[in-house]
Amino acid sequence: WSTTAAQNIPGPLLAGTVSFTNSDPGSTNVSVAGSSITFAKTCVYNMQYSLQLVNTDTQLHDVYVWFIKNGVAIPASNSVTSVPNKHGGINGHTILALNFVASLTAGDTIQLGWWTDDSVNVTISTVTPGVGPAMPVSPGAIFTATQSA
Repeated sequence: WSTTAAQNIPGPLLAGTVSFTNSDPGSTNVSVAGSSITFAKTCVYNMQYSLQLVNTDTQLHDVYVWFIKNGVAIPASNSVTSVPNKHGGINGHTILALNFVASLTAGDTIQLGWWTDDSVNVTISTVTPGVGPAMPVSPGAIFTATQSA
């Protein structure tokens, strides 16, 4: 699943959840509605995400991302990265990517929670395709889940 929609957290002291708008029609046993990812089969899943983070400020800012299972943060699942500052008129960019393995029961939902210390200038944003040289779009958020055999 992925999204090309820009995403901000709701405010300076509020965390957000990452939403997804595009699904893979070949997906089985996993469905997405907004920010909720629902698993239809009980098994162990290897879940991965990547977030294209953009900073339009001239200061470095931190972003935190964690997994939420059935509305409760999963212990020890938080990651933090610093997003480079805008420099030479170019926005700062970084990718935060992680995989996490969890045993899930049919009907469980997973969300990605996130927070930044700058709710205005730091976003999850898509980087448009390049034309010289030609490059594909870099979606703001990508999520994959692989079930164990």
